[in-house]
Amino acid sequence: MKTLLTDLQHSIAQAPEHCHCHMTCEMVYVKRGRARFSIAGVDYTAGPGCLVLISPLEEHSVRALSEPYERYFATLSLPELTRAFPHSALIGVFRNRPAGFCPVSYTHLTLPTT
Repeated sequence: MKTLLTDLQHSIAQAPEHCHCHMTCEMVYVKRGRARFSIAGVDYTAGPGCLVLISPLEEHSVRALSEPYERYFATLSLPELTRAFPHSALIGVFRNRPAGFCPVSYTHLTLPTT
C-alpha cells in the first residue's frame, strides 16, 4: 500500500537556504517567526499562522527573517492525494494553478495548543 503522507516534521532549526525541489507536494505551517520563501523565482514573506503550499518539482528556498523560526512541514504524494480526494479542490493548489496564484495563505491559521 502506498502512503499519502511521505514526511511530517516539526523544526525550530535554521531553514535550508539552498534552492531545491521535491518529487512531492510540500506544505509548511509557520508557527513562530518570519521567513522569506522564494518559490519559482518569486519571493513571499510568511509569518505566524501562514500556510505555504509548494508543488512537486517547484524550485524553492527558505530564509529565516527572525528567530526562532518554528514551523511544521509535511510532504504528500500527489498521485496518492489525487487517488484519496479525486474531486477535491485541494488538488488544484498543487497542479493547474491559475495565473497569479499565491502559494502563501495569509489567513493566519492557528493550531490548537497542547
